Amino acid sequence: MIIQFPDPLNVSVQVGDLAWWMFTTQQGVAGNQYDTSSMNDAFLIGEIDQVTIDTISVTNVINPPLGGAFIMFSKSDEANKGDLLGYYAKLKMTNGSTDKIELFAVSSEIAQSSK
Repeated sequence: MIIQFPDPLNVSVQVGDLAWWMFTTQQGVAGNQYDTSSMNDAFLIGEIDQVTIDTISVTNVINPPLGGAFIMFSKSDEANKGDLLGYYAKLKMTNGSTDKIELFAVSSEIAQSSK
């Protein structure tokens, strides 16, 4: 199955990534709306075996996408293990002591997962 997109693909899409799709709902002038915060509503299309500037090819299709579906991709855990990935991080720090304390530094090893 070859899926063509109206715009160039994200530069991070590569052979071996998994292609997913989910339903969209039409909401006013803003166009199609979707919520990617939960993968519970996503359907696996299959492993991407060919990529061009505006198409992906999946040979062993598991769940074919419906027309107008939102298509996304995920990276394999095998090739992308290690540091935290993403654009945002949420951190909550608490102190259970009643004594005065001082925080000298906070650091992390976070790498942007796509650009």
